[in-house]
Amino acid sequence: MRFPLEHEGLRSEQPKRAESIAIQLEGEILAGKWQPGERIGNEAELVQRYRVSRWTMREAIAILEQAGTLTTRRGAGGGLFAAASAPTLIRNSLCSYLELSGTRFAAIAEARLALTRATSELALDRMGNTERIALADLILRAEDGGTGAMEAMAEARSLLREMGENHLLALLLAALTDVGLHACWMSALDDTTFLALIERLMAATRRHVLAMMAGRLDLAMAAETEAVAVTGELHAASSMSGLLPGAPNAFDRAYAIFPSAQSTKKSERVAWAIRQYVSDHKLAPGAVIGSEEWLMGQYGVGRPVLREAIRILERLGAVRMRRGGQSGLTVSRPSPDHVVTFARSYLQRYPPNDGERSDALAVLSGIDAANPVARMFGLIVECN
Repeated sequence: MRFPLEHEGLRSEQPKRAESIAIQLEGEILAGKWQPGERIGNEAELVQRYRVSRWTMREAIAILEQAGTLTTRRGAGGGLFAAASAPTLIRNSLCSYLELSGTRFAAIAEARLALTRATSELALDRMGNTERIALADLILRAEDGGTGAMEAMAEARSLLREMGENHLLALLLAALTDVGLHACWMSALDDTTFLALIERLMAATRRHVLAMMAGRLDLAMAAETEAVAVTGELHAASSMSGLLPGAPNAFDRAYAIFPSAQSTKKSERVAWAIRQYVSDHKLAPGAVIGSEEWLMGQYGVGRPVLREAIRILERLGAVRMRRGGQSGLTVSRPSPDHVVTFARSYLQRYPPNDGERSDALAVLSGIDAANPVARMFGLIVECN
């Protein structure tokens, strides 16, 4: 099956200096120059290396921190460190596009179930006692409840994805799973209803893992179908659906359940707040959100922090800052071409073997041809 490219002729603006630095550093990580945990430098060193102001460098750093590319460490020996592997960067890029482009959850669910079945079949072929013990340990961790329960189940899902040893399928499935997680962050539900859905989601995930440990693909897929249905309810009741405003405490509530997802950077929190504002007010591409002065007053931050937040959103393709007669921060739509090209650049550097690619294409070809997720993923996988 050939996946047609539907988005020809899209033109991108010349990237701002901060964004171009972020793109360059991303490219170095994709090329393997910087490994996770390796020190890249401190702010002063990077300012000298790229010959820019510290504010421009901070904007670039904010973009990369939000994407999970870099992390900042304070104190002796501190600085900027590579935080994410190249696959994580691709996963974040795919997830962000699906969220910001308004892709229907039904299309995401259909693709997720097809990819889950394929990776589950591969995992069952390779699962041994060591893997079953690791999954059992995660089940026990989740039984303890508390903030570690959801993270334990997320780790179990990751282990099952990777167990199949098709890293291409695992990467695509991880991006689809993240969309469901982020719907929790933007939920409009009251606390009681929200927590009840989370309990159902955790129970379905636990049944999925236990069925996989027992070698029962039929029961595992039944449990996964239930988990995806619950995720669909969470998505429909979140501002991500474009239908409802988020609950005022949505982020704090989600972070209490999944604490490792919480951002410590003010610019990242402002970026999420602006994104929430766009969703809550159902602003279409082209709509003006507000001027810099209005946004600074709205979110109680100075110009440097606000500009860092705006660069994060511009990098995702969610907004665009216009100058002149039609000035102000404007809603935009992310380009699928950028996401496809970014993912292809990774696969060209780290090509999957013929078996991985053919398995992935077989799964994607079996999904409804009208499914936009399958079309996009097919374009990525087909690259030579």
